[in-house]
Amino acid sequence: MIRASRISGLVFALLTTLGEGRASFAQTEFPFELHNPRIFGESAELGLPFEAAVARDGSLIVIDWAVQQLLSFSQTGQLQWRSGRKGSGPGEFQQPYRVVPLADGAILVYDLSKPGLTRLNAEGTYRDEVRLDVVFRDVSTMIGLRDGGLAVAGLASPGSPADTNAAVHIFDKEFRFVRSFGPLPTVLNRAVLQDWGVGAVTLVADGSLVFTRRHPYEIYHFTPEGRELSVVRSTLPIVGTPDEALTITTNGTKTTRRVNPKVTLLRPAVMLANGSYLCGRIDRGYSTLDLFAPDGRILGVRKLPDDWKGPVKYDAIRNTLWAFALRDEAPVLLRYTPPERKPNQ
Repeated sequence: MIRASRISGLVFALLTTLGEGRASFAQTEFPFELHNPRIFGESAELGLPFEAAVARDGSLIVIDWAVQQLLSFSQTGQLQWRSGRKGSGPGEFQQPYRVVPLADGAILVYDLSKPGLTRLNAEGTYRDEVRLDVVFRDVSTMIGLRDGGLAVAGLASPGSPADTNAAVHIFDKEFRFVRSFGPLPTVLNRAVLQDWGVGAVTLVADGSLVFTRRHPYEIYHFTPEGRELSVVRSTLPIVGTPDEALTITTNGTKTTRRVNPKVTLLRPAVMLANGSYLCGRIDRGYSTLDLFAPDGRILGVRKLPDDWKGPVKYDAIRNTLWAFALRDEAPVLLRYTPPERKPNQ
C-alpha cells in the first residue's frame, strides 16, 4: 500500500525533468562523447515525457504526463503501444509517477492518486491492481528484480514491517516485504524526506543494485540481500541541504511547504558495462554528467547537452543509454551506446 506523496515532491521531480537555469559547474575532460545519437519518436507526438523504464526485452516504457498515458517503444524506437487515459477507472491514470517492468513481462504503474499499483501485461493491457504490505510516505524509485521481486527506494511509514530508518526495501514476486537496507539522507528535520525523497535505486546487469543517496553525494553498490559491495563518496560540489531545499511552516492546522530550487538535486547513478558509475547533478536546471571509476575516482564531469529535457535511463543488459530531448521544440528519444572499455585503475 502506498500513500500519495505531497505536491512538493512532484515539484522536485518536475525540476529534474524540465528545469533550465544559469548555474555553472567546473567541467573536466570527459572520457567519452555523446555524439550522433539515434533519434526516435518523432511521429509519436510525445507531450511531456515525465518518467521511463527499460523492460527486459529492451523496450522503453514512457509515462507521458500530457495525456496521462504509457507508451512503449521498441529497441529501434518504434512505437509499439499506448495504454491508459485520464480517469479513475481500471487502467486509467490521474498522476502516473513511476513505471516498473517486472521479470515476468508485466508492468507496474504507481499513480499518486491510487492506494495500490496498477498491473498491465507486456502489451499494456490492464490486468489488475496489487498492493504492497508496506505503507510509504515517499516513493523515490521502484525497479523490478531479476528474481521477479521489487525494490523500492522510499520512506516507510511507522507501523509497517519495513525499517523506517532504511532507504531501500525489497519485496518478493508476490509483493510481500522481505528486507530493508541502505542509509537515508542526512537531514535535521526528518519531515522533509517525504518531499525531498531518499534517493534512487537502479539495476546492474548481474542483478545487483546501485543506490544513490540524496544527501550527501554517495553511491552504494549492494547485493539484493543488502550486502554492501562498495561505496563512492563524491567530493564534487553540491549546493545546500535537504533542509534548505524545503521550508515547512505550520500555523495552527495549516502546513505550508515552500521549495527552494537552488539546492542541488542528484540524478540516479547507473553502473555502466565497464564498471564505472554515471551519475549527475542538477542546480537550478543546469545539469552535469559525472563519471566515477569503480574505486571512486572522478573520471570526468561534463555539462549535460542543452537539448536533453527528460529522464536519462540505462539498459544495463544491452549497454544502451536513453534520453529525452527537444528537436524543433518537440520531444524525441535519443539512444547512445557508451564505451565498454574499462577505465584505468
